[in-house]
Amino acid sequence: MSEVPTAVDDGNRLAARPRVEVTEAEILLDGERVGSAKAIIDLNRVMRIAELAKRLDARGTPEPYYLQAFPEAPAVVWMSVMQTAANAGFTDVVLDRDLRLEVIDDAARQAIEPRLEVFQGEEGLSWRVRGGAGHLARSNVDPVLLRPSVARKCTDDKMCFRRAVLRCDYLMSFTTLVEAASACDAASRPFTEARVALSLRTARVEGGPGGRLPPATIQRVLRGRFGALHKCYQQGLVRDPSLTGALTLRFVIGREGSVASATATPTAVQDVQAMPDEEVSDCVKNVFLTLSFPEPEGGTVTVDYPVVFTPAE
Repeated sequence: MSEVPTAVDDGNRLAARPRVEVTEAEILLDGERVGSAKAIIDLNRVMRIAELAKRLDARGTPEPYYLQAFPEAPAVVWMSVMQTAANAGFTDVVLDRDLRLEVIDDAARQAIEPRLEVFQGEEGLSWRVRGGAGHLARSNVDPVLLRPSVARKCTDDKMCFRRAVLRCDYLMSFTTLVEAASACDAASRPFTEARVALSLRTARVEGGPGGRLPPATIQRVLRGRFGALHKCYQQGLVRDPSLTGALTLRFVIGREGSVASATATPTAVQDVQAMPDEEVSDCVKNVFLTLSFPEPEGGTVTVDYPVVFTPAE
């Protein structure tokens, strides 16, 4: 973990900032235990951390807080921290010395137009410029290449933006979050002084009787099949070149790691319509039925996972 300062210069005085640390077992605020990271991981869902909320409320005026976590900390933990803090009015989070971000809700995200959106794509980070005149650009890029990729597109197509938004995936590890946020910050700096916003986009993972599988493991398997999912969408684009749509996949990982069942439900996700093409939905469902995971610990695991398709330019 990178070193996190305990104080910053406000100009007139040094003001101590709240510091949240996530270990594999505990959640600490300024060195004192305020929650159980292990319990959140075992439950596999984003939840309110009551003692953290209480301590932050007692501080009065909201201020930026520092957050550090063990590298593979799953999103259920750090999203629980961020959501709890945001609900207490602490929306500004610092992941590194100069990486200060703002957690926003979906209504605030959609109000930013035009905006640069960065999210996890088929082969790494993807980005697009949305809103404004309705322009759309998308490119799967390495974090190191995100800045020149965005700069080139903005210069060539004049697709500039007011603010960058990182859409955080439920299955991101903390390391992936920091890398993506850093890349997003670097890419946006030439075009806007506004801080990067974090939009918490969640899926749901539920253990059956005693069942547990780390979200990062689920994500690794899914990424390996993104190519097959994209082929389903390409077939739909042949029928309708402007096809856009979202699905919610609910699938059950059996005790031996195979997918016991899967359903694909067209569902509007944020500003993307429900998938109107039934053949794409069926194709995606069939891909999920072929997935193979490590054996879950102690039983079956049910996952609700959003899949969003938008055409590339």
